[in-house]
Amino acid sequence: MAAVAESGASSLAPPQEVRVYDHPNDNGGAIIVTWQKSPDDTAEHGLVTGYTILRTSRSGGQFEVVGRVGAGTIQFVDTTAEAGIFFYYKVEAEAGEQTRASPPVGPVSSTFQWINWNRWNRLLLGLLLGGAVVAFIHIGQRGYKFRIRKLPGIEAMEKAIDQAAESGQPIFFIPGSEDLSDLQTIAGLSVLEQVSRRTARREVDLRAPQFHSLVMAASDDTLYHAYHEAGRSSAYNRDDVFYVSDEQFGYVAGVGGLMCREQPAACFYFGSFRAEGLALAEVGQTIGALQVAGTAERAQIPFLVTACDHVLIGEEMYAAAAYLSDDPAEVGALKGQDFGKLLAVGAIGVGCLLATLAHLVDSEVFVMLRDGLLSIFETGTGR
Repeated sequence: MAAVAESGASSLAPPQEVRVYDHPNDNGGAIIVTWQKSPDDTAEHGLVTGYTILRTSRSGGQFEVVGRVGAGTIQFVDTTAEAGIFFYYKVEAEAGEQTRASPPVGPVSSTFQWINWNRWNRLLLGLLLGGAVVAFIHIGQRGYKFRIRKLPGIEAMEKAIDQAAESGQPIFFIPGSEDLSDLQTIAGLSVLEQVSRRTARREVDLRAPQFHSLVMAASDDTLYHAYHEAGRSSAYNRDDVFYVSDEQFGYVAGVGGLMCREQPAACFYFGSFRAEGLALAEVGQTIGALQVAGTAERAQIPFLVTACDHVLIGEEMYAAAAYLSDDPAEVGALKGQDFGKLLAVGAIGVGCLLATLAHLVDSEVFVMLRDGLLSIFETGTGR
């Protein structure tokens, strides 16, 4: 709702046409106050030094100051207005010690809006990318085989499992040092599921020492279902998934000692790592194990590249489970995400071209197209 007030003149003219209304596209708690400058707020007069915004919660009540702005300003956003409560406002012009206020206007209250139309572009992109993922999953489930770029690290894992089966040595799988709330841990467990299915079929012992109790429970459940689906439930050993320590270098000492004693054929590191990643990889390199790592921690990638035979960098780790499983749903979701990347790259290229043409060619068309494309991909949140 809005209200308007006009005042006459005196030695110091007050602000004119004060209006108050609810701030749009928010969850409440903000009211916009606008006005026309005092006639004394001009380059010729220059008497006004600023404006004070005052507020009260009842008609005829005592006003309190909620903000001050400089001369020449015509708007103020009161972000301290509690939602659902009606307020009255007035704006006071200041000129040294002299002040003159507009009549009170109101009542007005802030309310919760269900839809923030300032973020329409996020809805559009979300529907577009989500629709692409669903479409590619549907195509994959109907029998179409998508091509996935070969990942040398994944192929090395397959060979390592075969070598472990021939030599009778175990394989160690380290799911990172973060808890179950970390996306890299979830990705690591997805890889663990595919690895455990292969070790179950090849009768290879798979050890999964744990840093967190919740990750241990999830890893144990993953191994159990993998062995069950492989038809070798009797070969499942609950002791293969075990807790070591939630202290960083206590975990390194415990797992490093196990690796030296059991001499695994391969060590797989998939998840989020800190300093423990390099420490464990150095132990694995010392005992001659084939090592494959996957992480999105940029600070740790150089160290793992140095100590491991193969490293899946960033998104390659998230794609590893789809690569191993060849499941239509997982591969389709991966292709849908690739479509989103192609869309982003194409938008960047088109945007650069339009910006160049808008600068070089005297035409409003290119400026309009450039600004339209920018509005779709801009990330400003507003209030």
